[in-house]
Amino acid sequence: MSPRAATTLAPSSKLALYLAVVIAVYLIRDPKLAIVTAVMLCVAAVASVRFAGKRIPGSRWRALAIFVGWVFVMHLALDVAGGGSLYDYETLWLSTRQAARVALLIVGALALIATTPARAVVEELETTRLPRSMRLLVMMLVQYPRVLRDRYDQIVEAQIARGADRPRSIVQRVAQGARILLPVMQSELNAIGERAGLIHLRGLDVDVVITDDVRARGPFDVVALCVATAMLLAAIGSRILWR
Repeated sequence: MSPRAATTLAPSSKLALYLAVVIAVYLIRDPKLAIVTAVMLCVAAVASVRFAGKRIPGSRWRALAIFVGWVFVMHLALDVAGGGSLYDYETLWLSTRQAARVALLIVGALALIATTPARAVVEELETTRLPRSMRLLVMMLVQYPRVLRDRYDQIVEAQIARGADRPRSIVQRVAQGARILLPVMQSELNAIGERAGLIHLRGLDVDVVITDDVRARGPFDVVALCVATAMLLAAIGSRILWR
């Protein structure tokens, strides 16, 4: 195991930690405790992105704010329609808890994407005991969004260089994205045979012999898995106590 691997979290450890914290917050029954926990975890996720030297684009933060606000308003409207009152603090706390849960779900996903390069996922898959068919499937799922994004950016910039207008609104982006990405997806699917050939040349379609050095995890991975387990147990305990 390399010194760099010993001081960083493996993609699988990050995913396990993300799923654990999201499930834990959804298990917490008390609204105030769930809100405080979700806010603290969101701050921790943003801090981890900054610590890794990465950044989340401002457009994603704006989309997050709009979606979380919509979740809060819709949850509040449904509670009022079901007999609740806008002047009841319990109704407001419940709507805020749902918005905080959704915020953690999205912020955690954005942090996971920002701090986990596709190459790191592929490298871990190359040394796992997963069936080779599953390894190849995950590799393609990880690589394809990046490929589609790069192709989309190239086509948009080429169109702008030829005099086309840059899409500004969400409606324009969705309409243009549908026109561009559908042909790109078709061409990428047609190239699956070539990608399979490259994978065969790299030897990724053969069973991996796992050694003790490869199987070993760094101390940060062990800590992350322990924290994930502890959070789930604590959330289950709080749910039982707050019945």
